[in-house]
Amino acid sequence: MVKGKTKELLLIQVLRGFASLLVVFFHATENYHSNLGKEFLGGFFSFGGAGVDLFFVLSGFIITYTSRDLLKSRSNCSYFLQRRAIRIFPVYWIITIGFLLIQAALPTLYKTHFSYNWETLLFTFFLLPGHFMVNGVSWTLTNELFFYLLFAIAFFIRKGQWLFIIITAYCILIITVYLLGEHKAITNEWMNLVFFPMNIEFFLGVGIAIIIHKVPLRLTFPAAALGAFLFLLSGILENNGNRIFDHAFNRVVYYGIPSALLIAGLTRYEMEKKPVRVPALLLSLGDASYSLYLVHLPVMAAAAKLLARYTATGTAFSHIMMLIVIVVVCGISIFFFKYIEKPLIRFLNSKVKKNQATRVQLAN
Repeated sequence: MVKGKTKELLLIQVLRGFASLLVVFFHATENYHSNLGKEFLGGFFSFGGAGVDLFFVLSGFIITYTSRDLLKSRSNCSYFLQRRAIRIFPVYWIITIGFLLIQAALPTLYKTHFSYNWETLLFTFFLLPGHFMVNGVSWTLTNELFFYLLFAIAFFIRKGQWLFIIITAYCILIITVYLLGEHKAITNEWMNLVFFPMNIEFFLGVGIAIIIHKVPLRLTFPAAALGAFLFLLSGILENNGNRIFDHAFNRVVYYGIPSALLIAGLTRYEMEKKPVRVPALLLSLGDASYSLYLVHLPVMAAAAKLLARYTATGTAFSHIMMLIVIVVVCGISIFFFKYIEKPLIRFLNSKVKKNQATRVQLAN
């Protein structure tokens, strides 16, 4: 068991790990079905893509919660963006290059028809809108980067009410475009990014971070319980034919809002009830959630093809083997985080800190 320190929010880390696992089981279910023609674990995790919605709300919360001191000075904007770029790109590049090499060596197991021209390389490696996805989850990173750019505006607006007006107006604009059906006429990838309904989920997280200290303690359990219940209920509806995933705005309502309630309840509880004890394994999965998120899909795809080739369709053995693959992927991700991602990010962040300190000294 691990105890939380003063400023750590261990339950947020657990939610990050949970969100990643939902997505892992979702892709295991999809690939098992497409290759073996049967439902993995009865298709229960067909709603697991909702882990992305939870991720988006978590991201909005975490970025706001951890950046409050930085927002006090405009000069910190470049520092913020550099650290965000360091958080996203190096690990993404390493894993993407790794899978491209695997694709070249074992095309029968993992093939994406990636085209090696300058435009495809530029768009894919810098996660530009409409990029070719070597890894099927990378579209979410484009949305993440766009949120960082939007968040950076806060460094230049000193009055909170103006920020509130801007955020509210942007979310209302997205909703209006969707409700009027105008989003169907948008063909430009950049404009699709701007008006993508799930961007609202980031700002749900921002809102929770802003009001979290004002949430009455007596509401923590009801908020968390209601959020968890609504999230699971939406998943059950999804699994029973309600195509929530077919419409991005529906995802905000059915998964984004419950995620916000869950995060608000758990976070406020932890703030008041420290120290919170969390099993080390759950914390490790939370720490390694980004690596797990990026690593799992190609591995799931290859594993499902191998299972279809060498095991009887839909047998208990094939289910067990897929579960073993998931455990192995989690182990690989934890190892990758501990020995590659964490040291690399720490090293690169130390360079940014030195550069920031140098600029401050020159300014003085």
